[in-house]
Amino acid sequence: MNQKPDACGIPEARRDFSTQLRELRVPRGYRTARSFARALGIDENRYTRYERAEVEPDLDMIRRICQLLAVTPNELLGTPSPSLGMDGGVATADTDMTSSIGRAQAHQPQSENRARSIATASWQLAEKVIAVRASHAASASHSLPVAARGLEALSLTGTVYKELMQQPFETIAAISADLLAARIADDDLGELRHRIDVLVTLIKAGSTPV
Repeated sequence: MNQKPDACGIPEARRDFSTQLRELRVPRGYRTARSFARALGIDENRYTRYERAEVEPDLDMIRRICQLLAVTPNELLGTPSPSLGMDGGVATADTDMTSSIGRAQAHQPQSENRARSIATASWQLAEKVIAVRASHAASASHSLPVAARGLEALSLTGTVYKELMQQPFETIAAISADLLAARIADDDLGELRHRIDVLVTLIKAGSTPV
């Protein structure tokens, strides 16, 4: 595919990506670049460079953006998926199905997209909480804790997830008090803070009148 630069020397694909990013972000509840940067867990300046088409994100960042906006990579890049033609062209059923799913997600009510993002962020936070508790218990007892066992960890994660979905702020406060009372490694505390910030940002975006 020919990726010729525009008059400013910016590759066409990068320009299309930056345009799509701005147009998709706002309708999905992220009215400011700062709010979306926080949801992604990156510096605002780094994010705004994406929207100004100054730099391109890596594949991991593109995946995270797609997850938060509930869109397909094709939609984010402004590239329509090829569809089955009436002239006997090459079949692309899988790609066409992916595109159809993406379009359906994009036309879902804004509240549904946000609810899905909140559920994902809640589960990711719950997973980290259980992992940190298991690690701390292992260090204290020098033996494999129950929480570290696969099914037990999954069950405990589900419990914390349910609490976060029902009473997010109360549960976050309880988690913070519990973990701060223990001697948790700085790296783990930093990751927990990041996941809490992502969840709180998503919840606040949903409670802000449009």
